[in-house]
Amino acid sequence: MIFEFINSTENMEGSQIIHIIEHEGYGTLHQLIETLQEDFEQHVVCTYNLMSMKFVKSNVCYVIHTTGHFYPIISNLKLLFDNDVKVFVFLHVAPRYFELKEKAFFLDYICNIQHVYNLRCFCPSTEVAGQYKNIGLNVSSIQIGFPKINLSLIKGTSNLEAYEQKYITVCTSSDPRYIHLKGINEFIDIMEKYGKKSDSLILGFDGTYRGIMCKRLQLNDFLYVLKNSKAYIQLSMTEAYNLTAVQAKRLRIPIIVSDIDGHKNCMKSIDNRLNIDEDFIEKFKLASSLECINKNYKESCKRESIERFIKSIRTNIKGEI
Repeated sequence: MIFEFINSTENMEGSQIIHIIEHEGYGTLHQLIETLQEDFEQHVVCTYNLMSMKFVKSNVCYVIHTTGHFYPIISNLKLLFDNDVKVFVFLHVAPRYFELKEKAFFLDYICNIQHVYNLRCFCPSTEVAGQYKNIGLNVSSIQIGFPKINLSLIKGTSNLEAYEQKYITVCTSSDPRYIHLKGINEFIDIMEKYGKKSDSLILGFDGTYRGIMCKRLQLNDFLYVLKNSKAYIQLSMTEAYNLTAVQAKRLRIPIIVSDIDGHKNCMKSIDNRLNIDEDFIEKFKLASSLECINKNYKESCKRESIERFIKSIRTNIKGEI
């Protein structure tokens, strides 16, 4: 990637806040951040679609969204600061991710840049922000939002019957490291213990894993299957922000997640958070209650709205433009 430093905002579509998604492929991060373009002052750029990147030195702020990889822009933060570019970093992973992926050196790097250049960092939850603070990185939390789901558009294509009425978990890669991070083995252990393995489904990749059917679906089919599931269950080892949990709340289905990291902010009720030694059947009864489902839906529409997300971004960089 080639960096170019310019003084004019020409061809930047009049945006004052440029969000850079530095991540290969297209996934959750893109779905979350692209929604910020509902605000005319914000624009989103996916760097892996570009051969070069132009940075404006004045009247523009850049928010770099990362999942903890040394991709070109992150690895050249010093160059950006040395050229008077206004830069922020949004960390979309919790600190525990770096421990499990053996990437602690990334945090050392970010801590050093913050110390030398007064880099401001954000993350998706207060729980995660506190964890970063404990390891010496000053991070502010920003509540991510997501647009309302139009239920009338979730029809699904044909031949989805085999995936309906399942206990669903999500893992977008068959890589053993990612399976570990997403708590897939714990999910299967519980389903097996309580005799529900035949009614279980892993969404995100095709094939089978430990006798469980796995399926990768396009977004609309994914939401259709999720809407018609028995429950969404995610027992991740670490989770900064769980988009599927937000979608499940909007679709009004039972949700059970591990009691860790961003899940504590995403699922406020302990009725939805499971510790490994708790009784799954009892927890499922609590999570399946109409009162719990409706409360999750109402709280999500208020707390995780795209309007609140847009406002929070603008508030946190006010005065920098």
